[in-house]
Amino acid sequence: MIAFVDTSVVLRFVLEGDISLHQAFAASVTACSELLWIESMRVAQRLRLDGCLNDQDLAEAVSRIAACYSSFRVYLLDEEIKQTAAGPFPTVIGTLDALHLACARRAAKHYPGETLLVFSYDKQMNLCARALGFSTPLVDEAGSP
Repeated sequence: MIAFVDTSVVLRFVLEGDISLHQAFAASVTACSELLWIESMRVAQRLRLDGCLNDQDLAEAVSRIAACYSSFRVYLLDEEIKQTAAGPFPTVIGTLDALHLACARRAAKHYPGETLLVFSYDKQMNLCARALGFSTPLVDEAGSP
């Protein structure tokens, strides 16, 4: 089993203590897009500027994000991934989610015969992931940070 994690799951873990990320780490491989780092850091910085995190909270969040990210098999946004993300998808999907799902498709190719689970709290991303044939264990959850 391969777990592909999007940013919403890491942010809920880091900022709210949500334990769904532990389910992903139970897989033989836990993967993400390099976009996860960028999105996570942008959210952390935005929360600091909005006054939701103080300097200490920001430092702790960055440390936890880095620890998560370093434990993932990271798929880079290379030309093939970008072309896949720019192409057609079976459902309406935003640009960043298309990049995540293009990376998930790459992960599925790297591990043929393995079940790929997409961990996301984004309903539209989950819908598209299921249309692509992936399982979405967090499908009943709502919203994203």
